[in-house]
Amino acid sequence: MVQKVPVYLTPPESLLADCIPATTFKVATNADGTDYTIWVQSLLLQCHNNIQLIKRWASEISEGQNND
Repeated sequence: MVQKVPVYLTPPESLLADCIPATTFKVATNADGTDYTIWVQSLLLQCHNNIQLIKRWASEISEGQNND
């Protein structure tokens, strides 16, 4: 008798990075505020990109399982 064992897959570790950085940003001037805004926007964009890559990874895994 063959017993099927579930295999749990997870996305690549590189796509699971925290979106909120551990570093702090000192805002003392208006220019610092602008730099901070740009920095936060870049973090949000990176998180968005990671989510899109995770969705693509999940669909590829799902398609691969359907072909079995």
